[in-house]
Amino acid sequence: MLWLGVVGGLVVAVGLGLAAKRFAFGRRAVRVNGRITKVRTTTSRSPGEPDRSTGKYYFRTLEGRDVSRPVNFGIGRPFGKGDEVPVFYDPADPTRAYLDVHGYRGWHGAIACLGIGLVLLTISWTVAIAG
Repeated sequence: MLWLGVVGGLVVAVGLGLAAKRFAFGRRAVRVNGRITKVRTTTSRSPGEPDRSTGKYYFRTLEGRDVSRPVNFGIGRPFGKGDEVPVFYDPADPTRAYLDVHGYRGWHGAIACLGIGLVLLTISWTVAIAG
């Protein structure tokens, strides 16, 4: 089960890299209010599978530049056209922006990688000790 430990270690390394990148973004990001300009909901073809929504949002940078970005809302339809939303963007490149609707500030990927990697490392370590 050594391979499981190697995979777990790599996944943890990816999670740490994502966390470092997100932390650096958070330090330089600016928060402004934006507005949802388009919402498109795709109805699922499979019974029991949820609908998915995509759309666009618009915001104005502190320097007055207007920016429009696509967004994948995922499952359901959390917003309607015209809804105000918090946006974080990179002043050096305002196209690097995301909605901060759940307060996670984009940490989902880092948290998932760290969690999965630590579980794999724990399983590998447990099997190595028991075996």
